Amino acid sequence: MQFIVAYDRPKMTLVAFKSFPDSACEEALQCKVQLEHDYANSSEVEVAYFESASEQMLRLTHSRYFDTLAKLADNVAESA
Repeated sequence: MQFIVAYDRPKMTLVAFKSFPDSACEEALQCKVQLEHDYANSSEVEVAYFESASEQMLRLTHSRYFDTLAKLADNVAESA
């Protein structure tokens, strides 16, 4: 699976999340380019492309895009 994420860093929120099957590589990359264009004037929004076996795995490996600030703080406290 392929995933495109647009993330507002200061607000710590997703502004876009799209998933694509492996067979739709061109469509996924076009989506990424469009989002980069849409947010070109915003230094606060990060657009990223990921490949992962599943959305669940992506959420585990890149949790900062999906977790709330409170959950991230809890994770840090638990690991200390």
